[in-house]
Amino acid sequence: MANLIDILRSPTYAGQDAHNGGGFYLVKKIDVDVDGREFALVAIALELSQHGTYNVKSAYTIKQQDVDSRRLKGALKVLF
Repeated sequence: MANLIDILRSPTYAGQDAHNGGGFYLVKKIDVDVDGREFALVAIALELSQHGTYNVKSAYTIKQQDVDSRRLKGALKVLF
């Protein structure tokens, strides 16, 4: 995912899934629309690796309706 560093540096949203308290995710609108998925989500694990760093657990694109749904549930907050 070419936008990974930009998403990590300046996300639009941050959130945490109620079922997974061991990490969080960052979301940002991206320029490339892939099958109606105009946002990218990066999930980050809050466990230190053996190298003393945190790891990106997953990264994928999501749709506007997914962003809206997570915001309505309170699982995704706008960052200023």
